[in-house]
Amino acid sequence: MLKDNLSRLKPVIARELAEAQMRRERAQADVRLGSAIECIAEGIALYDSEDRLILCNQRYREILDRCKPYIISSAHYEDILRHAVLNGQFGETSADLEGFIQKLLAGHRGSRESFEQKFSDGRWVRIEERQTKSGGIISVLTDVTERKKLDMMKGEFISIVGHELRTPLTAIKGSLALLESRAAGELSAKAAAMINIAHKNSDRLVRLINDILDLQKIESGKMQFEFGNVAVETLLEQAVSANRSFAEGYDVGIELNEPPDSMLVLGDSDRLMQVMTNLLSNAVKFSPSGGTITVAAEQIADTVRISVADQGPGIPDSFHDQLFQRFSQADSSDTRKMGGTGLGLSITKAIVESHGGTIDFKGEEGQGTTFFFDLPIWRPDPARAAKRNGSARPKVLVCDDDDEIRKRLKTMIAELDCDVETCVTADEAMHFLSDGGFAAMTLDIALPDRSGVRLIREVRERPQLRDMPIIVVSAAAQNGRAKLAGGAVKIVDWLEKPVDGRRLKLSVERAIGMDANRRPRVLHVEDNCDHQFIVSQVVGKLANIETAVTYSEARERLMESDYDLVILDLLLPDGSGESLLPLIYADAAHAPPVLIFSVKEVPQVILENTAGALVKSRASNDTLKDRIEQLLSTGRAAQDVALFANARG
Repeated sequence: MLKDNLSRLKPVIARELAEAQMRRERAQADVRLGSAIECIAEGIALYDSEDRLILCNQRYREILDRCKPYIISSAHYEDILRHAVLNGQFGETSADLEGFIQKLLAGHRGSRESFEQKFSDGRWVRIEERQTKSGGIISVLTDVTERKKLDMMKGEFISIVGHELRTPLTAIKGSLALLESRAAGELSAKAAAMINIAHKNSDRLVRLINDILDLQKIESGKMQFEFGNVAVETLLEQAVSANRSFAEGYDVGIELNEPPDSMLVLGDSDRLMQVMTNLLSNAVKFSPSGGTITVAAEQIADTVRISVADQGPGIPDSFHDQLFQRFSQADSSDTRKMGGTGLGLSITKAIVESHGGTIDFKGEEGQGTTFFFDLPIWRPDPARAAKRNGSARPKVLVCDDDDEIRKRLKTMIAELDCDVETCVTADEAMHFLSDGGFAAMTLDIALPDRSGVRLIREVRERPQLRDMPIIVVSAAAQNGRAKLAGGAVKIVDWLEKPVDGRRLKLSVERAIGMDANRRPRVLHVEDNCDHQFIVSQVVGKLANIETAVTYSEARERLMESDYDLVILDLLLPDGSGESLLPLIYADAAHAPPVLIFSVKEVPQVILENTAGALVKSRASNDTLKDRIEQLLSTGRAAQDVALFANARG
């Protein structure tokens, strides 16, 4: 019996011993793994497939120091993240913190690449997250504050040095060109040769400095692009014509294969010309004497492929991977001979990619090289164009990368009997706006491809869009406003998320009305949304109303624009409305009348220097309307200015 029992227990005991051994080995492996990651300078954490924390090192805790109590075994990723955000660790101060959290969470389980985030204490941290084979997540936090500072110092240094060098070099190059053209008289053969050498080398220096500055602009995101419809045929013809004389100097010909008709791309014509010039100059310099360069374009699916083929020595196989890297040169002696900077292809690649395209090359060593880049073909949407051209309703463009907010804005604006188009990126917005027909647009400052501030500047650089009203709707509205400084032309309102529906509708109505230039313009300086609404309803179709909710905003608007009437509240969040009077009356010839509309009795000294005053609690809507109508029809700005000047002595 005992023997039988032992026989039955042996497998159980063996299994228990094996499992105990496995647990010991797993524990030892965890200890070794924990010891290993503690030696790493980055903060590292491992989450399981359900986003529960398995382990992390001390550095991870240090970087997220405000949520140390939440960084415990089995803590959920969202709990740690939410605690960090709500306690200001990520430096977010907007009201839409939940939206910011959801955006981070969406990227956490998506295919987001690494990104950098500024923390509230001024540190910059790169956040990288990769999914494991088991469905877990490895999160790596790296403090990149020092690198950011060095990058900023490097950028400032390059910019200063580049500009300081370019100014005198441009003058030198121009002077040498004049001497070479005999503008200052005939030169001896020896002097002419020396002038020619100096001119060529000054030209090389100017190109090098321009390339370095362009590269710096690309790295810092400051390279400006003015997107529009570019005809491929015209682009290629201009590029060949501009570079033909340069090629003739090397005894090289350029042939242009006639591209298909009517191919358009959405791009910056000047930057695309820079791409073509870089590719053509490279092809010329590496072509044999008597060689020919072929420029062509062909349609491939929904893209156009533009190619530049030479008959040069080709590119060594060992150099293929380095070709588009900055300062890369296959043969430094040859490159010095050819006058290359090693930056042209790197800049070319960046410009093409900024247009949503790709660039590559093909060819074998000794058999020439063909560089080509693909750009999306732009085609107008007939249905959308017909809708815009056929509808009498005003069209509004909503640009926001948050799906929920974008839908909400579209719904609210559509209630104003408007046609609404929506987009997610700055590039899409420029694509829509290039079609024309929009009465106004709403814009988020934080967009996936570039900031809304940059987009506003791009829009204002386009003559046909310069006066289009824009309403900023963003969690970072005031930050964007500070960055734009004096460039906030025709910015109707700056709305913080979550957006107030009534104020949004008022702003859209004002924006749409701004297209009707025949109507007077009224500035209503008022921070109370209800009072804004009342005045807008009372005024109705008498005028186009713009609103400023603070003293600072009103001051900016008065400095940027002329108005036919100012309705002024004396109690503002950041100052007194009375302080705006000197600014309003600074230009006697263009000063508008001022109507005080406030909750308190107006002091006599102010009353004597304005067109009148109404107390909100006492003035009926009819009284308010009659007074506004009277001032818009007659005005008394000149009298107000004189009274104001006398009162101030």
